[in-house]
Amino acid sequence: MKPEFQCFSTSIAKILPPVASSDNENPDSETPSNSNTVNSLQINDDNINYDEPENFLELEITSARTYYQDNSFTTIDASNSNSIKKNDAHLNSNKQPIFTDYEIICRTNIPLFKKKISKVRRRYSDFVYFKKCLLKELALNIANTANSSSSNSGKINIPSVPSKMVLNNRFNQELIFIRLKELEHWLQVVVGHPLLRSNSKVLKRFIQEESFVG
Repeated sequence: MKPEFQCFSTSIAKILPPVASSDNENPDSETPSNSNTVNSLQINDDNINYDEPENFLELEITSARTYYQDNSFTTIDASNSNSIKKNDAHLNSNKQPIFTDYEIICRTNIPLFKKKISKVRRRYSDFVYFKKCLLKELALNIANTANSSSSNSGKINIPSVPSKMVLNNRFNQELIFIRLKELEHWLQVVVGHPLLRSNSKVLKRFIQEESFVG
């Protein structure tokens, strides 16, 4: 004969200690006798503390800002392509845009990085230069460890930087928003490599130093 199946609620009710009933309790009431005991078994999530993961690095490009000749600018928020915040907007229609830069925010606990939270602004040309410096750093590491079997620098592939926009469209706000997302994805791929994020001084300088000089 097959053992009779019991649902979880029925099984746990049998092993829980009975709750003493009060003399004044109404026998006709339908209060479950084990409800208080079951509730006492619930875990309070507020009392659970999770440790920060080791070698944590979170990176995002939060905005793009286009500057004009009169020092005014327009800002595109990465969270909303239609959110355009203008500074002295009435002057922008008659002024020529000069360049656009992107705000990078980094949060990390990796020992290589001096700051736990940092914020820098980078132009597209900085991203291109950063890749060149990164490749040069990797080449030097390979040369210095040519006789070491433990070197993994040669296995790191740096993806191509998103292509440069056509000159006539490089200040188009919709295209700038797309470029922002492309650069963010590219940078996240780069910092996602464990060897780069824990050893590359070029990467650290690009993400955290106010001015990037390679």
